[in-house]
Amino acid sequence: MPLQSSGAITINQIRTELGSASYSLRTLSAAAGKGTPDSMSEFYGYSSWSASGGNSTTNSGGYRVHTFTSSGTLSVSGTKSVEIIAVGGGGAAIYRGEAGGGASYDGCGGGGAGGWVNTTVTISSNLNITIGGGGGGILTQPSQAAEAQGSPTTITGGASITANGGGRGGRFNTYSVNGLGPGNGGCGGGRGRGPYGGVGGAGSQGGNGGWRSGFTLGNGPGGGGGTAVPGGNGSGGNRGGGGGYGNTHSWLGSTTYLGGGGGGSSYIGQPGGAGGAGGGGAGKTYPPQGANLQGDSGGANTGGGGGAEGGAGGSGIVLIRYTL
Repeated sequence: MPLQSSGAITINQIRTELGSASYSLRTLSAAAGKGTPDSMSEFYGYSSWSASGGNSTTNSGGYRVHTFTSSGTLSVSGTKSVEIIAVGGGGAAIYRGEAGGGASYDGCGGGGAGGWVNTTVTISSNLNITIGGGGGGILTQPSQAAEAQGSPTTITGGASITANGGGRGGRFNTYSVNGLGPGNGGCGGGRGRGPYGGVGGAGSQGGNGGWRSGFTLGNGPGGGGGTAVPGGNGSGGNRGGGGGYGNTHSWLGSTTYLGGGGGGSSYIGQPGGAGGAGGGGAGKTYPPQGANLQGDSGGANTGGGGGAEGGAGGSGIVLIRYTL
């Protein structure tokens, strides 16, 4: 933080601000770009650190916070310890999408949230930030599985950080319909309905996707994993599980959730699985025949997973803060 603008300044204060091991005032003065004769008063108000960049910059609670909702660069001068939150793009919920606009109940799992990384690093060079996009919704074929996965959010340059993209939700699997297992990712996608049961996708930086159990079609699909809580499991009556909750931060002055999982879809008479707090999309209730009802998409810049069926994943986000 900047040195005081009046009063006594110690050599140790100057050394800390410069990140220097030297006790020589001449050496410290030269490192700060000061002239001669050397004087302690040269360091009144001095700060060796500056940073710019991001879609918004906020001062809160003694910190400055740079928020990146789109890709960009944090340009820095000097050396500083900074804390970073990075969330990857959320996974989408697959949709069966029968021809002619009608859709029998599929029982697809919710999309998993993007991965959550919260770490502190010391940087002295620029950070190059790429915000991960959410997986695409309304994808119907197993060959499109990769498109439903969320994309990673990455930081390179002065630090190397990756928040993985969320896993896609699983698709219904019977003896006659091509199924698709849930995707692994930052948070795992929910398991689809079907006669085989099974677990949800695995989360590498958050919760696993919800599962469905038993050799019966009566159990609903799982919800997508959130960054703090795994996805909810499907239950009897073809009811989809809810998406897992995301992590919270209060860096901008109020509590904010990020990285909620998407809800699984349910059959008529049952509510769709709720989206997890932190941008998770809600799942829908499907009639045995009729309208093409798309699940809710994950929230933009939350990394939320898409709701079944067919909800797209939400884009990721990066926040960087340091003491003023």
